Amino acid sequence: MLLPSFIYNVKGKNDHKHYIYSFFIILFSYVIAGTFLYTVVTSFILSPSSAVSFGLSHLFNICWIAGLWISVEKIHKRPFLTLITNERTFCWPFFYKSFFTVFFLLFLSQLINFSLFPHFYILQHIEWTRFLFFALLSISLVPLQVLSEELFFRGFLLQWWGKVCFSPLWVAICSGLFFGSLHFMNPEMNVSFFLVGFQYVFVGFILSYITVKANRSELAIGAHTANNLFIALFLGDAHSVHGLLPSLFVVEDENAFWSLCLTIFVFLSFYLFSSRYFNRKRAA
Repeated sequence: MLLPSFIYNVKGKNDHKHYIYSFFIILFSYVIAGTFLYTVVTSFILSPSSAVSFGLSHLFNICWIAGLWISVEKIHKRPFLTLITNERTFCWPFFYKSFFTVFFLLFLSQLINFSLFPHFYILQHIEWTRFLFFALLSISLVPLQVLSEELFFRGFLLQWWGKVCFSPLWVAICSGLFFGSLHFMNPEMNVSFFLVGFQYVFVGFILSYITVKANRSELAIGAHTANNLFIALFLGDAHSVHGLLPSLFVVEDENAFWSLCLTIFVFLSFYLFSSRYFNRKRAA
């Protein structure tokens, strides 16, 4: 079996020392530069709304992407796009196909959940102008947040771990565990640490495994964007990391086990959808 060139044959300077230097630059950009920028900008805004606070939180993602760009271009001496693909261009068809597939699967899963637990959902009483503002804000900024995470988890880290682990499956497992563990401090973990935690780990693993199998990450970026945007627009939760946003619905309760089952259904279905591309590639 040929190892994916996106993970194991990356151009540029990619010794461990280069990844260590880059890691500290990325960490500095996200934590120090992000905190500084966020503090400066928010100091000029008194009592921001939940939508504005949501938007301002993406300042960290801008700094995160900047740190990744500096690291890849200046330390690894390779194009920034190599964090996504070894091809010369971003594959927009993969992105759109995965986005609309996962968006539809999420819509279907919530219809199923609503049919079983209708009392969990409450339609928010918000002004349509306020919701439209939040929708435009989400459509503009959620892809930025997703891109920063995908560049780091399914790009930088996968390629670094690929230097010590030559099993694509184990690389994806490690990525899923690390991706999931960074969400363990989120307030929604209080619902059920094991079930919600496994949900994060499972999604991280599936997205990483699809990235390895596809030998590029546009499919994962599209799926991740659909997931986060769908939640932001339709499923407000006061116990989420962003607090109660002006989404269409408020989810007041949750069956953690059933939520996990629906997540597995969505992302396993997405994997089967993505495997059509893998099969065509092998046949070619």
